[in-house]
Amino acid sequence: MFIWILITTITSELPLISIKYLLSSFKKMDIVDFMSYMKEEYGVVIRKEKILYCIQDSDLYYDPIMEKIYFDKEYYYEEF
Repeated sequence: MFIWILITTITSELPLISIKYLLSSFKKMDIVDFMSYMKEEYGVVIRKEKILYCIQDSDLYYDPIMEKIYFDKEYYYEEF
């Protein structure tokens, strides 16, 4: 079901559900590593801009300096 959600949403709103699903396990991930993971594990190529666009209005947090995606701001603050 996860892959079905991913494929059906890839053209409209990058699978925000999928990003949240993956980050619920990892809690944080470098954005380049995330793109590589998606390509290697699921054969899906996702542009960085598309990921950033989709997470900007969510509870996920992106740090542009470190280029990491966090499950939420709490995990971001815990890192420091």
